[in-house]
Amino acid sequence: MSNINSRISDIIAYFGLNTTSFSAKIGLSNNVTIGNIVGGRLSKPSFDIIEKILLSFDSINVEWLILGKGEMLKKEKSEQDINYLLQIIREQRNSIEVANQEIGSLKYQLKAFQKPTDNHYSEYSSPLSIAAESKLEYPKPKKK
Repeated sequence: MSNINSRISDIIAYFGLNTTSFSAKIGLSNNVTIGNIVGGRLSKPSFDIIEKILLSFDSINVEWLILGKGEMLKKEKSEQDINYLLQIIREQRNSIEVANQEIGSLKYQLKAFQKPTDNHYSEYSSPLSIAAESKLEYPKPKKK
């Protein structure tokens, strides 16, 4: 297991920096402190240095930097989160497919409903509008 000083060296190398550019990135005015940490002249970094590193490099895994456990970089999304999101996507696709089938069925029914029965009424959009426009009166039933 590596110590925190070597993990800071790993961060510097991973991001392709040197002690000067790394120091500037975390907000230090000079590279002496970081040079002493990675060079082994300083036993451990202060809390302030660790905090500056974590605030400047938000992809660094806190547990890895401090304890050496896990991976250097945070995982963006856990496998469980991804599986959950994929399940939601599948459910939404199924709902969309069912809705599209229902829409298709309704379109078919609407076309059948809108077919004119006579060329004379072809300008009307539905049998209801034909009946409304024709003002037909139905015969009244005969009394016995």
